[in-house]
Amino acid sequence: MVVRALLNASAVVDQANASGATALTFAAGGGHKVVVEVLLDAGAALVRVRLSPGSCAKRSAALTGLCEAVLLED
Repeated sequence: MVVRALLNASAVVDQANASGATALTFAAGGGHKVVVEVLLDAGAALVRVRLSPGSCAKRSAALTGLCEAVLLED
């Protein structure tokens, strides 16, 4: 898996883009449960302040129906 390879190569798990979105935000928003689990296991923050109000990985997961991701850290 590419995500594991990047993390093994010392990628920063919570690196954000210009809008404040992280890999976890995109994985959750895309409904990629396995990637969400890998990122959380690597220490990704489930709830993180973003520059775009009202949006975080947890919200993205909920909006795409990835309820398992929302419940992983609760």
